[in-house]
Amino acid sequence: MVNVYSKVLAVDANGGLLKLANVSGFGQYVGNRVMIIQMKGATIDETNTSSFGNISAINDAGNYEINTVCGFLSDTMVLVRKLNRTYNANGYVQIVIMPKLTNATVVDTVKAQPWDRTTGTGGVIALELSGTLTLNKPISATGIGFTGGECIKYLIPCASTNGDVGYYYPANPNAFANGGKKGEGVADYINLKDAARGKQANGGGGGNNHNAGGGGGSNYGAGGNGGEKTNGSCKSNTPGIGGATLSTYGYTLAQNKAFMGGGGGSGHDNDGYGMSGGNGGGIVYIAANEINGAAALATDNKIMASGVTGNRFITAAGNWYDYSWSDGAGGGGAGGTVLLNVNNFTGSIIAVEAKGGKGCNSEGVGNAQCSGPGGGGGGGAIWLKNASLPATVTTTTTAGANGIIAFSALACNGSANGATSGTNGNTLFNFVLPPIMDSTLKCSSILPSTTIITLSGTRQINDYVLKAQLIDNSNVQQCILQKSNDNISFTDIDVRNNNNLFQYDYLDAVTLRKTVYYRAKLIKTTSQVVYSNIVKFTDSTSDKIVLKLYPNPIVIDGTLEIFSPTKTSANILIYDSKGALLYNQKINLVIGANKTNLFLLNYMSGHYVIKVVTSNEVAIKRFLKLPVL
Repeated sequence: MVNVYSKVLAVDANGGLLKLANVSGFGQYVGNRVMIIQMKGATIDETNTSSFGNISAINDAGNYEINTVCGFLSDTMVLVRKLNRTYNANGYVQIVIMPKLTNATVVDTVKAQPWDRTTGTGGVIALELSGTLTLNKPISATGIGFTGGECIKYLIPCASTNGDVGYYYPANPNAFANGGKKGEGVADYINLKDAARGKQANGGGGGNNHNAGGGGGSNYGAGGNGGEKTNGSCKSNTPGIGGATLSTYGYTLAQNKAFMGGGGGSGHDNDGYGMSGGNGGGIVYIAANEINGAAALATDNKIMASGVTGNRFITAAGNWYDYSWSDGAGGGGAGGTVLLNVNNFTGSIIAVEAKGGKGCNSEGVGNAQCSGPGGGGGGGAIWLKNASLPATVTTTTTAGANGIIAFSALACNGSANGATSGTNGNTLFNFVLPPIMDSTLKCSSILPSTTIITLSGTRQINDYVLKAQLIDNSNVQQCILQKSNDNISFTDIDVRNNNNLFQYDYLDAVTLRKTVYYRAKLIKTTSQVVYSNIVKFTDSTSDKIVLKLYPNPIVIDGTLEIFSPTKTSANILIYDSKGALLYNQKINLVIGANKTNLFLLNYMSGHYVIKVVTSNEVAIKRFLKLPVL
């Protein structure tokens, strides 16, 4: 993962100030470039009609710009310049910190943290280079955008002969009138209106009771509608509606927005075999003088931000199903957005993709059902700085196809039952980055003199890792790390002379079950002394051995994590349910976390007990072994 993320809790555009949810360890990023981007915030129609989910105002959703980190005031990031655009922190604003690069070679697939609505972060890959980016492996934001609607097993299977007709219902498994959960989009979920067939802006609607398919997500291209359920006494002619196109909301230089692909809506599920909607593609932003396609395989010479097909459960062969069984199927996720602020493309053909995901098929092998397939995801957007497509670049923004009824024993087999594909996205040209705000307001006028040095810290297994970051390294004589147990009396524990850099790195051993404080003391050649902020760690670890085992239940193998408050030796013992000893291994424990793998492929299915025995205590953990299918 090349980027670092944090949710923005408050924005002062005029001051260039961003209050962050997490600044731990961020002192090292002073001087880095950063993308500010708002992921959501659109206003949608909330009426219980076919207009539900239509966008009435895009607001600040999709706004983004690039700035530079100047420093920090406690939990507030100070930028070098004012912000040029407006942002609403209630619309999921995040910062994406970029690495400092001149030239770089991709040696393993570059991925981003997937979008996480809970933390309000992820879904974006952002890179800036003054030189050349060489591709030996791909850059992929595929399937990390807005999430597909989660499959919910409803406990009330059939409300009426032709199904429920509402455009919204609560995503509550106990609800009488119900439908699959809507896919996520640029408008956030509305309480008690997060399920059923109405679209969620560019998120696909969920298939209604009984067993209708979900709609596909959208971006530049609209999402396709889900399919109907047409046999039996319980039917549904109210499938999920495809997400609304965003093509008129952000893809001109005057608008200049960037959107993730919308998630597909879930199919309706009452048997436990329905399909979630597919995730949309994320956002890729690359600024470079040149991108060189140097990979040996064409499949590695790619930049991708495509949507994906939903999946549900794993087969005995280790594969994911992409079709439902006697329940509604999910819609495909929409393609995301790729912004290429690049002068030249050289080397082999570079394939840039922002494709929509296919809608899921419905019906498992041998079922006599005609449940609704999923709609296809819409295509995304690819926006290049060039005036036309370079000879060494291909772009693909095709929509995802709709699912079909597969393997049914009835005449509906092979049909779409009304499900439709999404519509294609688009390749755009003459991209220009949103302008920066020219201002006489400099960050040095905001930051007090004490913030010439900031200290950040993170906890590793057995060490505290501390970084002292300087904004100004001139006239520095020494940087000293100090430690305190009471936040009053500090003792020097490490002294560093001027290294002509802007960062000083320190390690200090974890002190178990104690609170410690650190600060950095800067001594300048002018005899001036400046102190950093204080970093506090509280270790409340138990003074007993603590066991964690994952996964549990275990199918083939697992990992046993032993936290030890002391350095000691121990025996790991495994007993079956009858008390027979099956495993005995002696290990040496260090203070902190210790991990060991347990290979249990040949163990019979059933219940087992793990004991970790030292000279002073015994720790016990129970687990269940499942058969290998």
